[in-house]
Amino acid sequence: MFEGEDERVTTKDYEDDDEIYEGDVFEFFLQTEKGKPYFEYEINQRGRQLILTLSGTPHRNLAWSPWRHEYKKDPLIQKKVFIKVRDKKTNMDVTPGAMITSWTAEIFFPYELFSLLPGSMPRPQTVWRANFGRIDYDSGKMVQWSWSQKIKRDFHELDNFGSILFE
Repeated sequence: MFEGEDERVTTKDYEDDDEIYEGDVFEFFLQTEKGKPYFEYEINQRGRQLILTLSGTPHRNLAWSPWRHEYKKDPLIQKKVFIKVRDKKTNMDVTPGAMITSWTAEIFFPYELFSLLPGSMPRPQTVWRANFGRIDYDSGKMVQWSWSQKIKRDFHELDNFGSILFE
């Protein structure tokens, strides 16, 4: 679950799989084994998403979106976006530029979704590498926040991801 204060909807009317990171988004990155491909998920204030598997290769990070068409009718990812407009919480579509106070994205990822990644079924003491981030454009310029405090330039700094330990 992601939740963030916000002043306005600063995203265009994108479609799923568009470059939604050019507007406000929450982002999730997961690497099941260091040095191997990783997963990226983005969701914006209008509930549009971008789903990628990336190679993790330095200097040429190739991306692939295997979910573009296969899962439109039966999506693996369950998601819900709520926008707080003044004192009301709504999941209705809010137009770009609308004044808001916050927004929340609730997302469920089944393990099946990560089956393209090595080591995708965690056992006790398994460590996965991850990062969670947010991009906001309220000021007209991109502002980024990252869960991993080691991130300096962008969210794809794999060596600076944090760790998730399974018990």
